[in-house]
Amino acid sequence: MRPVGEWSAGVAYADQILDVPYLGTDRGGFTDSPRTVEQAIILSGEVGVSERFSLTGAVPLRRADLSGADAFTTTGAGDLQIGVRQALTNPEKISGFSAVAIYGAWVPTGGQNDTETLGENVAFSRGAVTLNLGGETAWKAGAFRISGRIDGQFPLGADRSGYRFAPTRNIAATLSHPLAGEKLSWLLGASVAYIGGDKMNGVPIATRGGVITRATGGILWSVARRQNVGLLFSRLIGADMNGDGTTREGQLVARNEFVVGWQGTFGTHRHPVDRDH
Repeated sequence: MRPVGEWSAGVAYADQILDVPYLGTDRGGFTDSPRTVEQAIILSGEVGVSERFSLTGAVPLRRADLSGADAFTTTGAGDLQIGVRQALTNPEKISGFSAVAIYGAWVPTGGQNDTETLGENVAFSRGAVTLNLGGETAWKAGAFRISGRIDGQFPLGADRSGYRFAPTRNIAATLSHPLAGEKLSWLLGASVAYIGGDKMNGVPIATRGGVITRATGGILWSVARRQNVGLLFSRLIGADMNGDGTTREGQLVARNEFVVGWQGTFGTHRHPVDRDH
């Protein structure tokens, strides 16, 4: 959350390996092919417009390579994400608890063929305006910091081929603790995504939707005053994606995800909460 007079900018590199979940117990829950390897450079920013509201934006520049019989490569910008963050607690108080509401949308500015050729991949292109609503909370208990996030993505229509992604609901929690005199912190977390069934021309697709669970871990390093570099690794630990028992088809899910990023905060405004960061 950025107060008025303050802004931040960030750049991150993300690398994902996505596989098709496999129902057969002999393959441990997923296949090794087809596989998609996807990389993106994500540019983001946030600017405070008042003591309670800030504006956010992000756009990924990405490349995806699909293996197997239908192999192809697609590159270009993904969907533009814009949003508003609203502080629900008083940012001028030093407190062990904070809460932020999130309102936003993904605008379908990504490659026009992404959702046609890689319909299961929802990472960077949706093909339609998609609302993003949710909230974040954080607690400080001694040196430990506990944070939680709940949000949902709700597509308002289908792409030009008639493919419509289902609503997605996410729950995530992380625990972090400083090391090395506050310059270095570690974090551990877990997330669960609940995904409805996608549709093609209004007809539900039986092998879409389900539950995905991931574990995350990372390191945050303060490299300069109000500038941080972070490393984050996410690992798929469970996926019940309503896969078809005969065709072994299921929705693509990120088996591994690696993100490295930098974020800097700038501006003249500095309120008491900043002293804890």
